[in-house]
Amino acid sequence: MDIWGVGCVFFEITTLIPLFPGDNETDQINKIHNILGTPPESVLNHFKKHSVNIDFNFPPKRGIGINKYLTHVSAECQDIISKMLTYVPEDRISSKQALNHPYFKELVEQETKIQAKQSLNNFK
Repeated sequence: MDIWGVGCVFFEITTLIPLFPGDNETDQINKIHNILGTPPESVLNHFKKHSVNIDFNFPPKRGIGINKYLTHVSAECQDIISKMLTYVPEDRISSKQALNHPYFKELVEQETKIQAKQSLNNFK
């Protein structure tokens, strides 16, 4: 769930609005389904095994998609946020994969240049 949370925060920083502003758990789940759609039956069955308070018999819903809210950002930004907000944890982007995502390419290149410059200065 950590990368999922990062995706939610990343979205909020990018758009300045909360992604799933539910009033309670059920409302929040409905907001998630409105955007991402209802998860596959296998995912719901997995959630059912680990839940005591929520009924996971949600009606199938096709979400409107996250990119509808991200039209002002680059395709790379849309892609990384979408990969962070994948229902199945095994299919979700890992932190290592996220750091190597093209969205961060320019930042990584700048960091590499700074480190190389510092190494040269330390050598002198």
